[in-house]
Amino acid sequence: MMVVFKKNHLKKKAFTELRTLSTVIKPEMFYGDVCFGDFKFSDGNEPLYPETETQIYKCALAVLEYIECLAKITVFQEGICGTIFEVLRKDILWIDDSCPCLIPGHYGAGTIAEAISEIIVNSCKGIWVDWEHFSGSSSYPIQSPLADASPMQYFHFTSAEGGLKWKGEYGKQRKELLSFLIKSLKEKV
Repeated sequence: MMVVFKKNHLKKKAFTELRTLSTVIKPEMFYGDVCFGDFKFSDGNEPLYPETETQIYKCALAVLEYIECLAKITVFQEGICGTIFEVLRKDILWIDDSCPCLIPGHYGAGTIAEAISEIIVNSCKGIWVDWEHFSGSSSYPIQSPLADASPMQYFHFTSAEGGLKWKGEYGKQRKELLSFLIKSLKEKV
């Protein structure tokens, strides 16, 4: 019962942070089309939108805390990045294209979920490079447990096997990375 209460609380928190983020994100903050989530974080020295960057971290923290709670009762098929998208799309935004929140205009909730998940993933990539077990690959941060398989190869092997991304030693590393991201984001907000 306590897990369900915590799950509902974290889901509401994630949705609230997402709604707040939606009020500060504008289409001109992206390079090109919003749907690719190619957000202009900085000019190389300073954040271009410091108030938005803080809200991105708050939103990322809320979404990752929700995923951490769900990971106790659910076996995800995707890694952290794919799970962020799936949770935003299916669980937090509900793919309601009539949703008046987020970037106004012709963008539906599915497109927005993709853009926001890309923004969150990109902020996570900047953090997980400091994780002590980082694989060296920004796209596949979990080390392969097999000496003859790269992080990318093992990730795709676990895709074929279904559900292995969050189980065993490999899954333990993923959960440790998730905890590291949450701890790091708490320090940023």
